[in-house]
Amino acid sequence: MGSDADCASLAEQSGSQMRKPDGRTTGPAPWPNETPRRERASAAEKSARLRKLKTFIRIRFFIRNTGFVMTLTAGLALAVSLVFAPSAAVKIIGVSASLAIRDRLKVPSRLWQLTGALEAAGVVGALIGLAYRPVGVAATTGLTGLMLGALASRLRVRDALPAILLDIVVLALVTTTLVLYSQT
Repeated sequence: MGSDADCASLAEQSGSQMRKPDGRTTGPAPWPNETPRRERASAAEKSARLRKLKTFIRIRFFIRNTGFVMTLTAGLALAVSLVFAPSAAVKIIGVSASLAIRDRLKVPSRLWQLTGALEAAGVVGALIGLAYRPVGVAATTGLTGLMLGALASRLRVRDALPAILLDIVVLALVTTTLVLYSQT
């Protein structure tokens, strides 16, 4: 190894200059191949960004490949089924509370029964979708359409706010299930 004087003379021979942040040069660099401090900081920032990206990729890989999404999809499909099965049953059977809602929303009786039948088909399709995804996508797409229609009916007659908010929550549940079905 050489002394500091040897290194200084080597730096002078190579002509390397140190730059201040304002762009002025301060003379020869202490070591010929040393990068300025500002570039080292950006390299550290690049390294930190690269670590964050690797962490994000690991998390994404974990979520996709450990069954997390599939488990979440199954849970939401069961929740959708538990929400729509009773609703379909009371519409098809013609329970008096259901008929009161039908009259308040001004929906014809045949359309009300058809809605119940479509909800029942959506429940069955959502459960079959756990084994065969395209059926789940079709079923939750249909249930999403039904919920949009229900929301439009409630808004048309200016129904109570809690009923509208409940429809929005159920619509979000069905839409989330649809997105997860189409992802896996």
